[in-house]
Amino acid sequence: MLLLIALCLIKPETNKKEIELKAEYMITMEWPNESRDDVDLLVKTPMNEFVYYGNRDVKSVSLDRDDRGTLNDTITLEDGTKVIIKENWEHITIRKAIKGEYVVNVLMFYKIDVGVTPIKIKIEKLNPYRLIYSTTIDLSRAREEKTVLRFTIDDNNNVTDRTTIPYSIKNKLKPGRRNF
Repeated sequence: MLLLIALCLIKPETNKKEIELKAEYMITMEWPNESRDDVDLLVKTPMNEFVYYGNRDVKSVSLDRDDRGTLNDTITLEDGTKVIIKENWEHITIRKAIKGEYVVNVLMFYKIDVGVTPIKIKIEKLNPYRLIYSTTIDLSRAREEKTVLRFTIDDNNNVTDRTTIPYSIKNKLKPGRRNF
């Protein structure tokens, strides 16, 4: 009987494949770590879909984290200890690039701090690596939205056109857990 139990517990070695984390483009936004402001990253895809805090996943584009300034910086550990992580950033990943125009905007959802908040945005092509765009945009009031970049991806997965002509996304979003 013990032999039978032992045989059941022994797991033969199998060919394990590494999990491949694949993405084509990464859009990163960050603002000062001490900021209490809630800044959001918004993206419109070529299929007229919107990725944002209320719709984190559409087909091949997803928001990794909705950072709300200091509102979601405190983590409670199993022993009850509270840890504060003062990092303000959001990422949107384009796992499979679809031909057409993408629009990247930033939105000051909730403004707590007085004055201007500098928002750093970086758009990178990952395979092969290439920095597509990098800039800093200043936001100073609640509900303020600015277009970072509108870019087009062609059939060969290359960025062909870039412009900063404004395009508002916030008014096209479905009301969610945080209404405008």
